[in-house]
Amino acid sequence: MRVAGHLQIKPPFVTERETVEDVIASARELYGKGLVDRIIIMTMNSRPSTLVGKLEQEGKYELPSHWSVVEIMRQLGKGLCHETRFYGFVVMDPKIKVVKGCEECDDVIMPLILDFSGSGDEYDRIMAAADSLNCPCKREWQQKMDPANQPSTTLPERIAKGLDDLGREYLGKSFQEMKEE
Repeated sequence: MRVAGHLQIKPPFVTERETVEDVIASARELYGKGLVDRIIIMTMNSRPSTLVGKLEQEGKYELPSHWSVVEIMRQLGKGLCHETRFYGFVVMDPKIKVVKGCEECDDVIMPLILDFSGSGDEYDRIMAAADSLNCPCKREWQQKMDPANQPSTTLPERIAKGLDDLGREYLGKSFQEMKEE
């Protein structure tokens, strides 16, 4: 029997930088402790009538950048990427939004990630293509990753605020107010 671990890239309230750091640390720990044989890394998508869809519609959430996937691959290296698969880039329903870059890099990077089966040659092609590009969305992603551009609030504070906002909208009171009742 083989064991697969699943990791999510950029759930709600998590920054681009936090998600990259978390996925890398989690994958290293899972592989390092021998807890999994393979890891499946999924990018978040946005669907209508879901929490992510609503947050995105209100400008409170952005789908992850495919540059985060490249960075995760880069930091994991060939060895760990050999048994890692990356999914969540293709859906058949036009209402579902998935990770995307700009026109300049989408046609170069996405096919390589989609075709990635764990081989070292494929890994090298992805890294070479990523290194050769200097497109607008890569520069925007680099800004999001800059430590100076991180939120001043902690992840638990951002989650609490997001849930309170949702509670007020849907239930007429915050989760804190409901807890106190």
